[in-house]
Amino acid sequence: FMERGGTVIWVGDTPLYYVDKNGVKEEIFSRGNPFPFVPKNFEHKPMSKNSENAIVGEILEYNPKESWRPVEANPSLIPISMIKGEGGGEILYSTWIYKYGKGRFVRVYDSPYVNVDYVLSLPEN
Repeated sequence: FMERGGTVIWVGDTPLYYVDKNGVKEEIFSRGNPFPFVPKNFEHKPMSKNSENAIVGEILEYNPKESWRPVEANPSLIPISMIKGEGGGEILYSTWIYKYGKGRFVRVYDSPYVNVDYVLSLPEN
């Protein structure tokens, strides 16, 4: 779908992973993780309450929330919002856009809070 130009807007938990009640992470696709990173946090608690918009987040008028499953900064990702890791040195992306084939994978709402109206407005943006 994305290889042919489609866009996936993901508002669920960690993309393409399933974490069972014991905290065991399982890839749900036989080909594994298609992204250039591994999520940093699989605990059921926020990693940071201070997520900030990147310039793309400002353009998209994104309202950042706490960050539960940020990923390491990566040149393949376009950040929407980000946090500073423990100690303040490391930058982690809370929400992001990944170009895949001719399409995109858009990760919004790295927390249990989802604004459905905002998500439905994204295709227009």
